[in-house]
Order: sequence, then C-alpha cells, then structure tokens
Amino acid sequence: MRASLCSVLIVGLFLVAGCTSTGLSMRESPGDFSTIALSLHDVAAAAIADTQPSTPMKPASFPVRLAVVQLGEIAPPEDMLAALRKHGETFTDVQAVPSAFTQYNNVYARQSPSFTTEQAMNDRKALVRQQVESMRVFARDGGADYLLLFGGTVDHATTSTPLSVLDLTIIGMFVVPSKQILAEGRAGATLIDVRTGRSVLTFNAQSKGDRLAPTATRDNAELKLVRDLRDDLTRDLAKQLAERIHHLSDPPRVAPRGPACPARAGHARPAPPAARPRGSPGRTRSPGRAGARAARRSRRPPRSPRARGCGRAPRSP
Repeated sequence: MRASLCSVLIVGLFLVAGCTSTGLSMRESPGDFSTIALSLHDVAAAAIADTQPSTPMKPASFPVRLAVVQLGEIAPPEDMLAALRKHGETFTDVQAVPSAFTQYNNVYARQSPSFTTEQAMNDRKALVRQQVESMRVFARDGGADYLLLFGGTVDHATTSTPLSVLDLTIIGMFVVPSKQILAEGRAGATLIDVRTGRSVLTFNAQSKGDRLAPTATRDNAELKLVRDLRDDLTRDLAKQLAERIHHLSDPPRVAPRGPACPARAGHARPAPPAARPRGSPGRTRSPGRAGARAARRSRRPPRSPRARGCGRAPRSP
C-alpha cells in the first residue's frame, strides 16, 4: 500500500514539475506588462496629469520616429526592428530603448516589515510610473514621436506519452519521442505619445505550439519551441503596429454641440395639407367610365343625314 502511494506521489510531482511560466523575456516576470499598462491610467496618474497643462491630441503626420522597448531587455529583438524598418513610408526611424523596469517581487522583498500592504502597493506603483516616465523621456530626447512598450507571458509544459515505457532502455531514451512539449504565449503592446505620455494604441498577439522529443533532448527541444514562440509573437506585434498606427492620422472625433441632428434641423419636412371634409365646396367626385363616355359623345358634332349609296362610285354594268 505504501509502495503504491509513493509511486503515485512521484508521478504527480514529475508531471507538476514540467509546468513553467515565464515572461516574454527570460528577465521579465509574468504580469509586468499589465502592471505598466494599467499604471498609465490609474487614479494617481490621472491626478498628476490634471495638475499639468494639458497638451491637445493632434493627428499623426507620417512618417514618424519610433522608439521600441521590450520589458526586461537591453534592446528588443533585431528581427522585430528590421521588420518595422521595412515600412519606410510609416517609420522614418526605428530605435531601441533599454528597459528600466524593476520586477515587483524584488521591490516588495526589500520593503521594511513595518510597511503596510497599502504603503507597499503605493510605493511600487510610484516606482513603476517613475520608470515609465524615464523611458518616455529617454525616447523623447532621442527624437522619437512614439514609444512602443511590449511584454507578455509564455507558459510551457512537458507531458509523457505512452511511449515513455521505452525510456527504460538507452536507445529509447535517446531515439523514441516519448515527451510532448506544449507552449502558449501571449504578448501585449502599448503605444505611448512621448509628448503627452498618453497611451494612444493598445494591441496584443497570441501563439501556440507543440512538438515531440526524446527524453534525452527534451530540454533542448523545449528551448527551441519557446524561442520560436517568442519570435512569432514579436513579428505579429510588429505587423499589427504597421497596420494600425495609420488610424492615428485621423482627426479626433468630437461630439457635435447643439441639436442632436443638425443636418435635419434646417431641412424639416413641411406639414401635409389638412384634408377637406366630405361635402365641402371644393371637393368634386370623379365621374365613372360611363359618365366619361357620355361626356365625349356630347362633345361630338352631330352627323348630317345622307342618302343611301351617297358618295360611292357607281357600279359598272
């Protein structure tokens, strides 16, 4: 009984140990991007923005200068920057900006034990806003018009297939694909106007993948799958940005003031004339078909009588 229970526990621990969750970058913690994106719209940020002179939003004039930041990295992938630089009619310059984000867990661990949970949360939010502001100022001083900030999460797990029984042999461990690797990634990006610090565009991407591998090469196959997944996500984000950024060239829509429908206000339909009551002097009843025929006969001139055969040529004898 004890032996079977221990076997079940070992198998369960082995399956659980195969599950891992990381950021889009190895140096990014899951949830970092959500924290930064929401810090741009929280109550404290709105209060600070209200005390500063507001800069009106104006349509973007293309091409624009773009700065790109990936959370946790010194620079975003070069393939992503190259994909954006191909759109010369949209981006006149694409430059990399280092990420200045510090993980929340490390900040919370250094807090004093006397701090309350609310104080710790406020301090961390203030730190996030400060770091976002430093990246925005860095991009603005470099001449950029917009700052693209992106991050995400990647979940991957390794499960056993029925062929795992062959792992008891050396050949099976190195040859038989007895492990199935599953991975799923989600990435999010926000485009920030460096003049105002406002988030003007937000979009996301998702990708999935799986592959089989022998037990001996499972770690190598898992790294390749996660790397391919990250490359797909960054390419998808670059493609979406090149397509959707042109919406910023449209002028901002402002609700019209005054009447709800000004176009119809000056072109009101005239009221229909009032119907006359029956039997009134101006109303005449239309004659029927028989009355119309009688009226036409009365207008015809009368025919003159003529003799029989009058007007006909005489017959030859």
